[in-house]
Amino acid sequence: MTSPAAGLPALRDYEVTALLSAGGGGDVFAGRHRLTGHPVALYRISGELAGAAGFVDRLGNAARKVATLRNPHVVGVYDLVVEDGVYLVLEMIPGPSLRAVAPKGQALPPAAAVAAVDDVLNALESAHAEGVVHGDIRAEHVLVTAQGAAKLGGFAVSQAQLLLPNHPGAKRPGYSSPERLAGMPPDARSDLYATAAMASELMTGVAPSPGRIGPPALPAVSEVLRRGLSSDAATRFATATELRAALVGAVAGSLGPSWRLASDLGPRAEAILEEGGTGASFPAPGPPQASAGAAAAVGLNAPGFGTPPPPASSVMRGAIPPPPVARPPSSPPPSYLPPPQPRARAAITEIDSEEHGGRRWLVPLLAGLGVLALAGVVVAVLFATGVAGGGGGASNGPLQVNDDVKLTVDVPQQSSCKAQYEFTATGSVSGAGTLTYRWETSDGQQTDNVPVSITSDEGSFRFTLGWSVQNHAPKSITFRIVSPTQRSATQTIPFTCP
Repeated sequence: MTSPAAGLPALRDYEVTALLSAGGGGDVFAGRHRLTGHPVALYRISGELAGAAGFVDRLGNAARKVATLRNPHVVGVYDLVVEDGVYLVLEMIPGPSLRAVAPKGQALPPAAAVAAVDDVLNALESAHAEGVVHGDIRAEHVLVTAQGAAKLGGFAVSQAQLLLPNHPGAKRPGYSSPERLAGMPPDARSDLYATAAMASELMTGVAPSPGRIGPPALPAVSEVLRRGLSSDAATRFATATELRAALVGAVAGSLGPSWRLASDLGPRAEAILEEGGTGASFPAPGPPQASAGAAAAVGLNAPGFGTPPPPASSVMRGAIPPPPVARPPSSPPPSYLPPPQPRARAAITEIDSEEHGGRRWLVPLLAGLGVLALAGVVVAVLFATGVAGGGGGASNGPLQVNDDVKLTVDVPQQSSCKAQYEFTATGSVSGAGTLTYRWETSDGQQTDNVPVSITSDEGSFRFTLGWSVQNHAPKSITFRIVSPTQRSATQTIPFTCP
């Protein structure tokens, strides 16, 4: 039934507050659970699709599987309602689709593109571990929040269409793997192929073909994508974790371990929301996630990551959904830098006491040699530290960081409300060992601790960070040495936005 006053659907357990988008695949509404007030997105499946034989049953089964995935990069599925139509109840996401952020023909900066793909692969790690295949990965099914996080949706609807002859992901140009084009059903391998294709298009602006991508943005990343798009499935990456590690490792090798800080996905998404919409049409037969981000435009308080779903509708009493499952997060990719090599230890020579026991003269001789060796060590330390000999050269002792750590910033020519800065941290050291550092921003963000092996003949360090800002930016960047000696230096970002 429909409320004549508002012209919106009237559902028993959900209050429908606004129409977010309408299209051939279905309509998307904003709403809230009547009992808890929990905001949701309601996707009303098109009548043609809902009327297909067995579709609603398959949709319910798929929705229950996806509802068990507890991953911050998977759009949450809450409920399935069959009242005057079929409604899939989903997490409300305050952000536009990735397609709106990167329209066809336009490439994203490498850091932003890989950041989005990294989150999608994180979602696939959890989904594939539970036997859940997407089957139609593309930019329209990914949402981007103002904080720069990407969330993958469309699982349930895509799975419910697997038995239909015109499944949308079966022959999608550039995104369908050779196996899918040959008529095979989607699996984890085809999801990874489509993800590599999406990464290629995001970085080049051009849809790829098997084994071939457009003009490369970063050569190391291009090699990863060529393998991911190989015509031979056996030569591709076997798992989402494997592809994720290779992709992140390649971009870290090109842009540095702090590459994620250079991503401007969040400012790009925020700019689209400030313009009053998602900037993308609703895909057919697309999931609601493609335009659910318009919730921000109608004043809803969207839930944060990890918000529990509202109570299940009584419509699902025929098959009780499983309770929330607590599971550890997916394993992150390996460290960007290899661990420091262990130091070589001097060999210890043991003397056979029985063979030499009668030679008492050996004891004082060894003692005298020990005293001389100790004296030699003391003198060497004095010379290495500059106390003796007046020298200040390389030292073979433990790594020490001097107090001359500095942080400088190259100020670019600002264009409107967007700018790219490069921060350079420098300082002098003595000795050898592992220096561990990280970057921090005044708004609470920070990178992982980065270990770097320093040899005794280096005497100094130099680390750089590329930082892209748009609209709003943290006030300062801090370079912080965690060990072996705590040091820090801070620079204010000279950024203004009229």
